[in-house]
Amino acid sequence: MQLKEMLGAGLAIFMLLFLPVNPVCSETKKEEKISFSGVIEGISNDLNWMIVNEARIFLSPNTQIVDEGGKICKIGDLKPKRHVLIEALPSRGGLLAKKIFLKRQKKEQ
Repeated sequence: MQLKEMLGAGLAIFMLLFLPVNPVCSETKKEEKISFSGVIEGISNDLNWMIVNEARIFLSPNTQIVDEGGKICKIGDLKPKRHVLIEALPSRGGLLAKKIFLKRQKKEQ
């Protein structure tokens, strides 16, 4: 009987010491940013999302919008047919835009 108790206690100590200390950390992974360029195909009326390259891009108050010179732009500067470069994170139902670079519009001649 003492042998079983000693083995049980030893096994319990072994499990406490050598099993992963923080299992939550082992499952947490940093999401990778996705960068791509395209043309804005459409924007929702409430300005919460837009379509670029047939993908739904969600916009948030934290989404930074800048032009090629680094000037801060407004969400109202996002217009259909505008060329953009987007940095985004995967999100449920699409991508969450972190930063949007507005490309210069070519003047029609």
